[in-house]
Amino acid sequence: MTTVWSASATLSLNDVVAPTLSRRTNGLFFRVTQAGTTGSNEPAWAGTVGETVYDNNVRYVSFSSTF
Repeated sequence: MTTVWSASATLSLNDVVAPTLSRRTNGLFFRVTQAGTTGSNEPAWAGTVGETVYDNNVRYVSFSSTF
């Protein structure tokens, strides 16, 4: 299941997060690779597949929902 990013959210390993509507990035989604709590501000999302995104103590890797 995919959730939309929100501040101070607790995320688990392999959760899938989508940017908020105002921060869409090329249709990419972001899989949690390090569990933790999101920050108070939405991170600068990656624009290409395979990039790491840092959000407080959460880490994501970007991926495409299309194959």
